[in-house]
Amino acid sequence: MALVMAVMAMLSQRISATFGVGRSVALGLALMGVAIYMLSGVGASGTYGDVLPWFLLYGVGGGMLVSLTAVTLNGMPAGRSGIASGVLNVSREVFGLLGITVLGAILSGRQSASHQPPLIAFLDAYQFTLVIAAVIVLLGIPVAIVTLRASRTPARSAEEELPAPAPVA
Repeated sequence: MALVMAVMAMLSQRISATFGVGRSVALGLALMGVAIYMLSGVGASGTYGDVLPWFLLYGVGGGMLVSLTAVTLNGMPAGRSGIASGVLNVSREVFGLLGITVLGAILSGRQSASHQPPLIAFLDAYQFTLVIAAVIVLLGIPVAIVTLRASRTPARSAEEELPAPAPVA
């Protein structure tokens, strides 16, 4: 999955240039959502061959999201791109942890409420939680299409954005 994601990350700029950032990010989210949903159908008897295609598909989709970083950084004045990069990375980490925490709580709650044997209860809760995760990822598609439309105004330079320094008396 990581190798596929790395290859797609290198290709993501070309894909975004051809189809637009909004559409390419939406496609990446769609691929990731489908992969997560299909993983939810793999049961206790699943093999590596059952999960490999969905991990690869997830890697393709994840690699297509790299253009989102470029859009974020290119939309900022040159003097502020470091701050934008830091905020983007921190928000990814925080919301990733928040997602894991919420989904983990859902999994735990569903497993605890089950009256089935422990393994079956866990797998049922795990599959249910993966479906919720897939839906959440798929909800990002319209957001990407609407918010990542091509900008009609070019980004301002750092000189245009920052106020002129005040003279020292």
